[in-house]
Amino acid sequence: MDYFHYPIDNDRETIAKMVELFPTFCEKIDKGDFYIACAMGLHRTDIALCTYWVFYAADKGIAPPSIRGYRQKDGHNTNKIMRVLNAFYQYLTERDGQELIPIEVFKERKKTINDLSKA
Repeated sequence: MDYFHYPIDNDRETIAKMVELFPTFCEKIDKGDFYIACAMGLHRTDIALCTYWVFYAADKGIAPPSIRGYRQKDGHNTNKIMRVLNAFYQYLTERDGQELIPIEVFKERKKTINDLSKA
């Protein structure tokens, strides 16, 4: 079994590492036959998979991930997911001098994730 650590947080240092490792993260998911989990039970798996979908998989026609840890019916919300997505988007926009995806597309994808948390 191959081990790959993909950090999740919205601080600038972690976002930079997420961006650096993002192509490898996407490649591992695309290859399939993988297991993903948050070692501490903080629901970072949802955040990682939402990042994968918003910034990569949605453009390939892949369905959005199921939300497991941030469901409203369980008394949670998507604030942590949104903070990471926003920081990721901002970091890439500043680094590259242009939006990775149009802001309206980004907002629509975030709305999709929010809607999934209500299911």
